[in-house]
Amino acid sequence: MRLAVARRTRLLTLHELAQLAGVSPKTINSIERGKSTPALSTIRKLSASLGVDPMSIDEFRAAL
Repeated sequence: MRLAVARRTRLLTLHELAQLAGVSPKTINSIERGKSTPALSTIRKLSASLGVDPMSIDEFRAAL
């Protein structure tokens, strides 16, 4: 599943997820657009905020 799909499925805006995860909206946008590879700490924060296994998110699998 793509990060953006997981976020939208939970009815979260980019800014809401950023606030929940404690990362910048710019970081999430960059990951969703494939412009950057997330750090392990970012993967953990976003996964926890979305309530998903990190391996279920395509962008995270590529980084692990």
